[in-house]
Amino acid sequence: MTGERAAPGGLRLDLDTSTGLRFLSHSCLLLEDDDGDLLMDPWFFGTVFNGAWSLLAPPDLDRLDLTGVRHVWISHTHPDHFHLPTLRWVRSQVEGPLTAFVRRSSNPTLCRTMADLGFDVVELRPRHTHRVTEHLALTLFTHGEDSSVVID
Repeated sequence: MTGERAAPGGLRLDLDTSTGLRFLSHSCLLLEDDDGDLLMDPWFFGTVFNGAWSLLAPPDLDRLDLTGVRHVWISHTHPDHFHLPTLRWVRSQVEGPLTAFVRRSSNPTLCRTMADLGFDVVELRPRHTHRVTEHLALTLFTHGEDSSVVID
């Protein structure tokens, strides 16, 4: 990949000339794309589940470059995937619009909370492909309250 940005270490996979995939923490991945990066399930600091869980290797926030992030995907509302302090921090670090992709649900809490944090919210329907950028599309699959996306 040309023009690689500084990052907080971790595993990096080069996918092609315009994208790369970086593991940041726990279940958080950063898909780098020339048309706007996709941040998935960010949890960068603090504890969850009443202090029972903490990160084994939190990212170095001073070196974490989120300037290319334009999209965030939240798989479900457990606090290790939907971490409000991290989402507030991410919103404060990124100038301009940020779109949150979430599972369409009868529970409006996730959408309302993301909108209150300053994200534009797009609800994904199961088994429907949603074009994010010219090079990036998400297809949602669900199992109970959990979800996953196939990235194309």
